[in-house]
Amino acid sequence: MTENIIRLRDGSDGAFVCVHPASGLATAFRRLAPLLSGDVALYAFENAEPGGASPSISELAENYWKQLKAIARDGQLFFVGWSFGGVVSLEIASLAESAHCHVAGVVLLDSGPPHLIRASTSRPLHDLADLFGVPQSDLPAVTEKIPDTEILSLLVQILRRKDKMLQIEESDLSPFVKAYRWHYEAIRKPWTFKPQSAPIFLVRAQDERGWRMNAEDLGWSSALGFSPPIYWTPGTHNTLMSEGNAPELAGLLVSLFAQTRKVLSSSGSGEMA
Repeated sequence: MTENIIRLRDGSDGAFVCVHPASGLATAFRRLAPLLSGDVALYAFENAEPGGASPSISELAENYWKQLKAIARDGQLFFVGWSFGGVVSLEIASLAESAHCHVAGVVLLDSGPPHLIRASTSRPLHDLADLFGVPQSDLPAVTEKIPDTEILSLLVQILRRKDKMLQIEESDLSPFVKAYRWHYEAIRKPWTFKPQSAPIFLVRAQDERGWRMNAEDLGWSSALGFSPPIYWTPGTHNTLMSEGNAPELAGLLVSLFAQTRKVLSSSGSGEMA
């Protein structure tokens, strides 16, 4: 695997560590950089062009942890995993604690546990439409399974017509679809939560309707063995980090980090191994 970690902001008083969704893109995390108060660093993982066979979540996390500990300074780590990145964040946090680093917390950002994804009915057209920001209302009523090539052709037509993206071609979308499929395969592999001492929070998108048939905690109580506290942030699954919604999400993340780090500070600061 190639290097995946990017430094979005320097800081000497702890760090936010963000993990990408299934698209592999970390672009949206850049909006958080100017919004985080305090002298905290911001790192993000991206994997927009994965290669080779899809790994397990544990294997991917081990690779990311090696990269993180090579560049992160001493201090408390606060993980934020968006969608697919939620379970990867849990794994990296477990590795960090095993290395005697202080993990201030893990945020599962509108993220469902692997067993929920495995049990869900695959809807490629709808999933890929979400990936490219195409509203479900713009999609035709398709019941049969259609190949990705036909899906891309349909989405290109919609993007050209609705968003005036006249120059866009199917080849422009294809790499993102490959990344999405690669990560989707990884999250469908067996995974078991490793107990950790860091607090875990579930932050849900208050306008998202795609999870409506599931429990409020999206099944994390079953995966974790306890119910994580739930917080809400404006937007849908795909717009919670938009220019308009990012400030409120950043404020919530800063607040959660501040709550948890007080407890850790009373017991001494952690160091990167």
